[in-house]
Amino acid sequence: MNESPIRVPFLLYFSLFLQLVGQLLYAFSNGGPIGSLLFLETSASDNFSYYSDHFLVIFCLSFALFGHFLKKISWPLAPFLYSFFFSTSIFFLHSSFAYSFVFICHGARIALPLAIFFILKKKKGHDIILKIALALTFIGHGSEAIMSHPQFIDYLINTSLELIHFPLSEESSRSILFFIGMSDIVLGIICLMAPNSKCYFIMAFWGGITSLLRVLYHGDIGYSMFLMRSSHFLIPFYLANVENKKKTSLPFFQKVYPYENI
Repeated sequence: MNESPIRVPFLLYFSLFLQLVGQLLYAFSNGGPIGSLLFLETSASDNFSYYSDHFLVIFCLSFALFGHFLKKISWPLAPFLYSFFFSTSIFFLHSSFAYSFVFICHGARIALPLAIFFILKKKKGHDIILKIALALTFIGHGSEAIMSHPQFIDYLINTSLELIHFPLSEESSRSILFFIGMSDIVLGIICLMAPNSKCYFIMAFWGGITSLLRVLYHGDIGYSMFLMRSSHFLIPFYLANVENKKKTSLPFFQKVYPYENI
């Protein structure tokens, strides 16, 4: 009797693809944190450190693409490890207390390839992995907002200047960040304790808005930062679809890629 094919949701594939493209663009436009850490903590030359990031992200993307087309179930491990070491490098590069939340804040992008790997291994629990990672991502960012992360203050001031041509004061920005932070934490807790499609749609909307702020603030390099955060809005959209799959039909977003002979 033939086993049923493994089916990977389209949204998860698409999100990981955008994330990998974002990591590639970021490494080539700005140089990644892994190379920076090598340069600062070892005796590696500037050129070696700079191009090591390029090599790693190209290897990761190539391994993932070839592994996918060859129907190898191990290919998600490459983007998982790259994302993990990307976050690890940021953690060690920054002494600010706010950056101690980096693993929590990057939870969605780290967990995404791991969840796909679980699907390919025919193991249960990939949705649970995504729910926990998404909740931690929102709780982590909410905690940073409550602590008035300096970059978040800059985002608010710059956004108000660009959109309404009137910059917020630092005090007003801190007050708004506290409200945003509390809202993020509440959404993260609901995601864990009482998941529902409305909560996920709100998370998807807010995750998309905050990702787009990187483009507004950082300019061209912001596009790569936006793509790297695709999991912040596509994972909750996927989870909302999972919650709604018995109530409504969204055939395009329920599209799957079969792995026939694994």
